[in-house]
Amino acid sequence: MNIKYIRDLPTKYKGSLKVLTPAMVGGHVGVGTLKAFIEKEHLDILFVDQLSLLDDDRKGKTLPDRMSNIIVDLKRLQVLKKMPIICVSQQNRTKNEDNTIDTTQIAGSDDVGKYATWVIGISRDKKDETILYLEVVKARDGGVGNKLTYCVDLGRGVFTYIPNENDEIEDKESEEKYLSRYNKQEEPGEDVFK
Repeated sequence: MNIKYIRDLPTKYKGSLKVLTPAMVGGHVGVGTLKAFIEKEHLDILFVDQLSLLDDDRKGKTLPDRMSNIIVDLKRLQVLKKMPIICVSQQNRTKNEDNTIDTTQIAGSDDVGKYATWVIGISRDKKDETILYLEVVKARDGGVGNKLTYCVDLGRGVFTYIPNENDEIEDKESEEKYLSRYNKQEEPGEDVFK
């Protein structure tokens, strides 16, 4: 991680980033705690890292019950506060035979996929760790199946979009720069990004 980049963020962007950890609230964070955090800090957006680490305020008996309660409570909170809530969820260890990503692979509960407005699967290229794929797995207002490709520098937070053959780029010079930079060939005629 580029420490200078992190330190310079407040000078480059308006606003603030608030972080809530379990240690700050006595070890347990449920949706009620997140609601209080939103109200106290006047948040515009909430990110939840590792959804499975949230506590169920309603104390479900089984893991699927607890996850279902958490997801339903987060959806209610999103509607109540009229703000986006973005959650990160682990993917199941099992994969589809054709290596595709779908809502059945969200770990913990079918309700994550059921109540989410959008589900975006994230994967890395097997040959080039700097290439990241974002695939729209679920979208209530369309776009399912769209796959976006980025070259990423996570240490500096830089995501460079790599256009695909269906993108229309008005600036031909930029298009040639992107395509020449990212169309890496393993062997003549074999495009590793297809």
